[in-house]
Amino acid sequence: MNNYSNYTVTDFVLDEFFQEWVIRPDKATNSFWEPWLRIHPEKTAYINEAKMIIVGIKFPFYRLSDNETKELWCRIKNP
Repeated sequence: MNNYSNYTVTDFVLDEFFQEWVIRPDKATNSFWEPWLRIHPEKTAYINEAKMIIVGIKFPFYRLSDNETKELWCRIKNP
C-alpha cells in the first residue's frame, strides 16, 4: 500500500485507489479511507481539494450510432 501520509493534492488526484473512493465509494474503499483520514487529519485539506478536482473533471459523453455499433461488432467478430 502507498504511503499516503506523504501525498500531495496531485498525488491523491492521480492515485487510482483514491479516485475509486471518490467516484464509486464502497465498503472496501470507505473502510480504508475513513479511518485513514481520522488518523491523518492534517491531510483533510489535501483530500478535500483532490476530491473537488476529481469530481470537477467532466469527460464528454459519446454514444455510437446504431450503424457505428454494428460496424464495430463486425470488426470485433471478423478481424
